[in-house]
Order: sequence, then C-alpha cells, then structure tokens
Amino acid sequence: MKSRLLITLISAVLILGGQSMLGSSASATGSGGGYTWVQQSPFPGGDAISSTSAISSTSVWSVGGQGSAFYWNGTSLSKQWTGTTNDLFGVSALAEGAGSRVWAVGQGAVIRYYNGTSWVGQASPNLGYSYDLWSVSAIRLGVNTYRAWAVGTTDGFHNAIILYYDGTSWSTDENYATGQFNDVQALYISGSTYVWAVGSDTVNHGRVMFSTGNGTWTSRNTTYALLSLAAVDANNLYGVEWDGSVLSSTNGGSS
Repeated sequence: MKSRLLITLISAVLILGGQSMLGSSASATGSGGGYTWVQQSPFPGGDAISSTSAISSTSVWSVGGQGSAFYWNGTSLSKQWTGTTNDLFGVSALAEGAGSRVWAVGQGAVIRYYNGTSWVGQASPNLGYSYDLWSVSAIRLGVNTYRAWAVGTTDGFHNAIILYYDGTSWSTDENYATGQFNDVQALYISGSTYVWAVGSDTVNHGRVMFSTGNGTWTSRNTTYALLSLAAVDANNLYGVEWDGSVLSSTNGGSS
C-alpha cells in the first residue's frame, strides 16, 4: 500500500459517460476512455454531500449536512428528510427487490435507516452525543436479512469504536481507548463475510482491522493510516492515506 485523502465534500451531481454518480465516490470505467465530467447541480440550497452509495446507475443515495439525503433515479435528483438535523457522514445502500434499504450515520452517533418507504431511527448503543460515526457498510445475506457495521470516534484521538448491526439492533463490536476509525467496508461473497475497519492508533501509527463478522477483530496492518477503503474482493483492496497517496493490497490488507 502507499497515499492522505483529501476528503472534500462534493455538493454536486456528476454525469459520467452516461452514468450518473454522486459526490466523491463517483467513478467509472469503459472502453472509450476520456470521460467528461459535467456538473449537473449543486442541489438548490448548496447542500454539501459527504458520502455516496450507488446500487446502480439509476439508484444512487447520498447524505450530507443537516440530516439531508438525496436520491438519484437516473433522471432526476430528489431530496429527502431523514428525521434528524445532525450532519450525516456515511451511507450504505442495498437493493431489495425493486427498492432500496439504506443506512446513514453521522454526528452524535446518529443512525438513520430507510426501510423502503420512509426514514426511521435506529438506536446506537448509548454512545452519547460526543461520538461521531464516520462510515457505515451493510451486506445482504438474503431476502430482508442484513448485517451492518459502523465506525467512529469522539475527537479523532480517543475512543475508536466499531458498531455491529445483527439485523435487529446495534451493539459495540470493538473499541479502543485511543485513535479513530475513518472507514469500514464489508463484503458478502459465496456465503462468507469479510469486514475491514481502517483508521489510526496515534499520529504515527495506522490501524487496519479485519473480521469475518464473528465479533473477533485482528490487526492486518499498523503502517498505513487510511482515511478511505474500497474492497473489490477478499484480497484486493484500495485505500487512501493521510498524505494523499492511493494504496493497493493484494493480500487483504496485510501489506
């Protein structure tokens, strides 16, 4: 691995080669190359978008400041009320039939859930308002059967925490007195679960933790303090470090 992520909150809807993506998570590949990015918004009011999760090019969810959520259906962007005024920092969306199931996390350990019809609250495990949750990642095990993980901290230097959703309620899966977690990524492949949580222990030490979803977390790497992670499969990962470097791993984050 090897790179500091410039976490800029992009308040725009971008059209990429005919496929619509929102915010800083937008990307695409194609045989033609030379894609042209076109700013379609910002949404009226200049809402800041902090995280995006795309189910497909016609089903994209984003969240941002003051509890705002946005849905892109391939043609138009709509704004939704999530039931909180807390800033939302992370979102994870799954397909369920023709609809969506969406988790959003943010300021004050808030957790909001879109059940296919409306946004409702899910209780975090008595963390208190001092905690912020920065990222969430959900997997679908079967019809209406889900698991999810969320990560956060209090001030960026203390109380790094990993939360787990068992399909019914949230609980603390792992916590540390120091450091922070910035991102979490979960995959469900051929009946197996893979989860990574990344962040830093101290200013000089990274923290890459791994779990198979059984409540046990092991350290994969202490060199790189990652701000963001994308998992392709159980072995191939891409991350962005504090200094802006883009890193890759072919062994599940061990190096």
